[in-house]
Amino acid sequence: MGKITVGCRVRGKTKKYQGKVGVVSAVHRVSRQNSYDVTWTNGSQDTVAARAIELERRASSENTLHEPPNLMQDPAYTSFSELLRESNAAIVADFSSSSNSSAAEDTNASSSSDEQEEDDTVIAHGRRWKPCHSVLFDQGSHVQPRPTRFYMGALDGSTIAKYFYLMYPMPTLKSTLACTNANLAMQSHRQIKVGDWFKWIGLRLAMAVEPRSGPLRVYWESECKEGFVGTPANFGQRYGMTRHCFEQVLYCMSFTSDPTAEDPWKPIRPIVDGFNERRKRVVNPGNILCIDECMSAWKGRESKYCHDGLPHKTKIARKPEGKGTEIKSIADGQSGVLLGLELVEGAVRQREKLYAREYGEGTSVVLRLSEHYRGTGRTIVADSAFASVKTLVQLENRLGLFFMGMVKTASVEYPKKHLLEWFNTAPRRGDFKVFSSTTEHGNQMYAICWADRKPMTIISNRGTTLPGSDSVRTRHRLIERNGLVETMRYEKRISRPQMVELFFSDFSTIDIHDHYRQGSLAIEREWITRNWTHRLFSIILGMIVVDAFLAYRYDMSNREQVDGEDCSF
Repeated sequence: MGKITVGCRVRGKTKKYQGKVGVVSAVHRVSRQNSYDVTWTNGSQDTVAARAIELERRASSENTLHEPPNLMQDPAYTSFSELLRESNAAIVADFSSSSNSSAAEDTNASSSSDEQEEDDTVIAHGRRWKPCHSVLFDQGSHVQPRPTRFYMGALDGSTIAKYFYLMYPMPTLKSTLACTNANLAMQSHRQIKVGDWFKWIGLRLAMAVEPRSGPLRVYWESECKEGFVGTPANFGQRYGMTRHCFEQVLYCMSFTSDPTAEDPWKPIRPIVDGFNERRKRVVNPGNILCIDECMSAWKGRESKYCHDGLPHKTKIARKPEGKGTEIKSIADGQSGVLLGLELVEGAVRQREKLYAREYGEGTSVVLRLSEHYRGTGRTIVADSAFASVKTLVQLENRLGLFFMGMVKTASVEYPKKHLLEWFNTAPRRGDFKVFSSTTEHGNQMYAICWADRKPMTIISNRGTTLPGSDSVRTRHRLIERNGLVETMRYEKRISRPQMVELFFSDFSTIDIHDHYRQGSLAIEREWITRNWTHRLFSIILGMIVVDAFLAYRYDMSNREQVDGEDCSF
């Protein structure tokens, strides 16, 4: 039985609906089975389960989405439609209900705007795409290779601690100490200096590296309890800061002195802005930049329920930490160091940002994060949250940058329907199909579908279709040998063109950074807080630590002086 979609003619097959014929007007997708809104021929409408109806066998292959049911029952109407098609007197849209085409799930605008001409040229929403058998020239090959450089200044870069000082937003240090000391003075506590502040940060990182169960005071215990195995943390003698001093700094920590209602993110914005400015000054990235999102987990209060709650909480079910503050970020593909952050501040405030009203959320985020690298010829790599034909065109027009992205939902002007139709013909794994189009400046952009286990649809103006290195996946298989069951490990190799290899080479840069920050360091798991400002600072502090580690490893590997113990994370 074919797939039931909107506009299909169906008939009832249960006792309640037996003998009824109607048209599906809506599909409701639920976890186990779909339900459908059906308009019957007598004018009534019911919501029925999938098991209660079936496709009418005598119905024609034409879908009835835009025609009244009583007209479709008239044989004269069917013959008249066929006559129109044969004479080419009108254009009749094809709404096929075949279940073997995944393109039927695209939007109505996408379906009605894709056309195919006699020479296999495809028109997607007014943009013309031509089939391209091979791409032999990389449009970005003229850009000279540039290794990532870190401007150490007076720091010699011999230890990983020096890289931490390099990555920390030093311009914010003065204001942080001033605001924190003002709060300490109000509580009649001793004020702190720069050395005390970094000692406090070192203690917080030591707690993340050496977590212990129990309240905060267990880190300052000098004797182990009777009956327990282990050594006391004894932070007081080891690091020279008392527990009371540590707690005083924790409770009085602040980054701004005048939080205003006009900007609900003002308490943490100086740290975010300082982070971005510091990266622009000390990091000169390579040719490939990656854009993705990071998450700051938050299970506490929100501002729509409490006056001191998080201004905006983002919920993404697919993320390991799916509830909290979403942070758009850009990273260097060679070293993995983050180059810039942008807070997602809610729908209203996001629409007020630069480029948002003109190009939408995804494209505007890419333009804002990559603005600093205007005219450098670098390549931006992004996932489906940012990738579209519009993003590629605007990066070329406004910033002079190349773009490669995975297209899924933002398929306007992209020949996704035709690429998926090719994939449904069951090509060999590793095969690909390419369409080419021309931008306003006469440059080529390519829509490529690479046949993996699932179709990988990519938009790009970089790379070639020459053979690239294979995609290697480690696989396991149980085999029986001499009566014993063993695990055999082997490599599965899938061929791919150089364009796909270039895209995936740095595609997961920010995901790897997140694994280090959330999995290995995991400072937010140890630093339990009800203050959303402290939570975001702990996340940014974790990013600084991971960046210091990645920068140190990158520089030392280029100097061939890597110490395995120093570089273990």
